[in-house]
Amino acid sequence: MAPLTQEILSELESLGTAQNRKIYGRHGVTAPCFGVSYGNLDKFAKRLRKSPAPGLPTELWATGNHDARILALKVIRAEELSARLVDRWAREADSPVLAGELGVTIGRTAWDGREKAVHRWLAAKPTTRPQVAASGWCLLAALAGETIDWPDDRWIGFLDRIEDEIVRAPDRIRHAMNNALIAIGSRSPSLRKRAEAAARRIGPVEVDHGETSCQTPDALAYLAKVWARKSTQRARHRC
Repeated sequence: MAPLTQEILSELESLGTAQNRKIYGRHGVTAPCFGVSYGNLDKFAKRLRKSPAPGLPTELWATGNHDARILALKVIRAEELSARLVDRWAREADSPVLAGELGVTIGRTAWDGREKAVHRWLAAKPTTRPQVAASGWCLLAALAGETIDWPDDRWIGFLDRIEDEIVRAPDRIRHAMNNALIAIGSRSPSLRKRAEAAARRIGPVEVDHGETSCQTPDALAYLAKVWARKSTQRARHRC
């Protein structure tokens, strides 16, 4: 292990707490974990990004430590990504937390391989590779939230798939699908109409979040809030 990686692990250990380890455990984290808060991880990542160290994200990921892997995702740069790397990370993501963070991270980068990645990951069988599939839906939601130049028709295909599969999907994937539906429905008035129609046909999305405070949002109510906020912002802009 490189000296810098060892130094980072030591600092992460000093920042961890038993309470956070319990919280992460309730969210499905079973890998070695110091229990570092996201606030401290964000501060640490900001410091590391000021002087990027080539190869550091892959070294942090290779430790197998949950906090180190989250930090790796926070400092990875688009130019360091490749299809081989992200696919390996998707297979190795060992908790719902890490799978979700991976999808969101890749979706928010400027990496030109993210569109192909979403299709590869969504081709994974939920029953045999649930973390890869969950990463795929989280990546799709992140792409929907970005200004990615896809026509509405392309998004409709994903809405149709969500409507067809969400009831049979495992809990974590069902939650990610619901979030993707909301993100797609937030893109345009026509997609909002299609997403709301799908949500009505799907009905309430029930997800067992275990002993956590997490909740799966009601898609119709959430979309109403999104578009009300958009309307308010447009009105302010006109003023």
